[in-house]
Amino acid sequence: MILSVETSTRAFSAYIEEDSVYANFEIVFSLTHSQGIVQTVDFMLKRIGKKIEDVKEIYAGLGPGSFTGIRVGLSFANTLSQVLDIPLGGASSLDVLSFEVDGWKSPIIPFIRSRKDEVYTSFYKDGSRFDDFKILKLDDFIRYVYKNDPNYLISSKEDYLDIIKSQLTNKINSKNIDFKGSFKIIFSYPKAKNIPALIKKEGRRLGKSYLKPIYVRSF
Repeated sequence: MILSVETSTRAFSAYIEEDSVYANFEIVFSLTHSQGIVQTVDFMLKRIGKKIEDVKEIYAGLGPGSFTGIRVGLSFANTLSQVLDIPLGGASSLDVLSFEVDGWKSPIIPFIRSRKDEVYTSFYKDGSRFDDFKILKLDDFIRYVYKNDPNYLISSKEDYLDIIKSQLTNKINSKNIDFKGSFKIIFSYPKAKNIPALIKKEGRRLGKSYLKPIYVRSF
């Protein structure tokens, strides 16, 4: 049985799967990852008649994103791996967020809010990530989107979508370029159920080394 958790944004999700039996829990805009992760997983296991000892693989989102949220998820996954002596795997939360649309086949730019007027982002197409993880001011991000011309923008922060759409429209209009319909804006968040599928797609093996968070910003 596999267990996967994603805590890099204000949304929280957990996923359990064994053969055709699965449990999926998602809550958007949760502020209590540290208080709820153990209770949530315990509830899910009980609902499908399983115990924590039945977990054979553990997965977690690595960020970038909320500093506290990422540490909560990774502490849970690393501790469980050590206690149960089971392998674990992690994936970037930007990779997970963008993977949901069509497995990176179409040009896509995901973004996760960082501090005020900043976002974490990267660029995906043809089944691969084409750029490093970045942290950009909103103005720089608008230029980044305009330059890469994606089919999709996908965001974990709903209230940023209108801002970015408006700024993109203003930039496009100022250049007298008809960009209408060239990209679709989607509100979503990194989901735990996509982490195992993403790792499998990349052909990565699980290990027992501690998962470490992805920090784009230098502290």
